[in-house]
Amino acid sequence: MDMRTIGFQAENLAKEWLEARGYHLVKANYRYQHAEVDLIMTHNKVMVFFEIKFRTNLSYGYPEAFVYKSKQRLIIRAADYFVHRVGWKYGIRFDIIAIEQAQGSPPLITHFQDAFY
Repeated sequence: MDMRTIGFQAENLAKEWLEARGYHLVKANYRYQHAEVDLIMTHNKVMVFFEIKFRTNLSYGYPEAFVYKSKQRLIIRAADYFVHRVGWKYGIRFDIIAIEQAQGSPPLITHFQDAFY
């Protein structure tokens, strides 16, 4: 399975997991200039911009550790543009969904709220 397929499956798993917890999808794979936001969802009048990270093992570190400052800046810039474009007047937040799944095991999903700004 190629990385793009794995990424799509991880994002879909995160979306379903979040929807089961009351989040509502606004947009998936939103692109602005050089940035891509994996999921944009709303929850209790907050628009949440998600970065989804998936790992099959932790030999190189935890998934959430791979959301570098440069990536955070790109996501913030894309979010700023999106919020202004749609006229959103409520709060926003930047979260990370980290998914770990060893072969043959169920996925372990960790939600980091307010992960950066």
